[in-house]
Amino acid sequence: MISLTKAHLSLRAIVICAISTIFLVFISVQQHGPKKDRFQHQTVAPAHSYVAQTKAIPHLLRHSLDNPNPPERNFTAERPLFTKRAGSDHLTFNEYICKGRRYLANMRAARPDPPKWDYTNLPPNGWKIDKGGAWPLNAEVHKAMKQLNIPIEEEENLSISATLVNNFVNFRQDVKKPSGGDYTELYNVAGHAILAVFDYSPSFFAKRPVGTNQPPLGGDALRAAVPNMNSWADIVWAIWAQTAGDQAGDLRYIFRDNVLNAATQYVIELIEGSLQNGEVSSSLKLPWPGHTYSLTDDKGLALLGSPHGVGISWLYVNGRKALGMRDQMTVTIFTGSTTPPSQFHDYFLLWDLGPPPPRA
Repeated sequence: MISLTKAHLSLRAIVICAISTIFLVFISVQQHGPKKDRFQHQTVAPAHSYVAQTKAIPHLLRHSLDNPNPPERNFTAERPLFTKRAGSDHLTFNEYICKGRRYLANMRAARPDPPKWDYTNLPPNGWKIDKGGAWPLNAEVHKAMKQLNIPIEEEENLSISATLVNNFVNFRQDVKKPSGGDYTELYNVAGHAILAVFDYSPSFFAKRPVGTNQPPLGGDALRAAVPNMNSWADIVWAIWAQTAGDQAGDLRYIFRDNVLNAATQYVIELIEGSLQNGEVSSSLKLPWPGHTYSLTDDKGLALLGSPHGVGISWLYVNGRKALGMRDQMTVTIFTGSTTPPSQFHDYFLLWDLGPPPPRA
């Protein structure tokens, strides 16, 4: 009897071990293959499909002199490229606050030195500059501009696009082909404002190998895939300084039009209490004048610590010599005039650097 019991227990252990092995193999397959892009939550598309979508993006959005009547903005097909689920992919609220505190400290400690890059550095880094054209702005943005005495006339809002379309030399001194990148803004010198309307960094395109199951690029591999002058803050300040000339130091307002970044959306909805089950709901209705937060307030600091805040902090650092010391910075959250906000996520941020100091 004892022998039979031992045999029975031994057989049971073998069965349990076999089931456990099968389960672990199943879990491994689910986790590691086929690879899913964390921004898409679907199997990575073939190269030609992804390239076709990304190349089409600027043409879906941009008003230009060649195409004064572009199609309606509809990102139904392209939207998966720009969104990801909230949840565990995001930092905690306190972590965003801590990042914001570091960025604010960096801004306050910035020395009034000339920026590392200027307008003349754009072509050697592969950037092509195009000027002109119009951009349809949301009615709530127009309300904000009118209240802040920012001219809304098209001729006062100069559209300038920097697109990464030429070869460049990277930090290793290797000649590289461009992976893509587009920074399109409206530069309103008379209103002391920049309206950031379409921005995708070279890193956004370079770090996700197209049509492969390779992991995203990072570290030096990513640095080698983009030009040395590649960030939004570097490009936008260089163009603003060139465009505004002696008035560059008067910059005060920076609008971020239609916030698409999922992490920034998450922070916005976390602040305004519109998350649903811990995920971005796109249900927030907050027309102008919205809600304004000081950058000394936890909510303002959390926004500064978001992906859209880091660009603002480095833009200020780049322009520190011209801008002077600002100590009344705020950020305002508001939403577009659609009810409810469309699937395009009509969320807006207005960064107010505060009044410029008196000129000597």
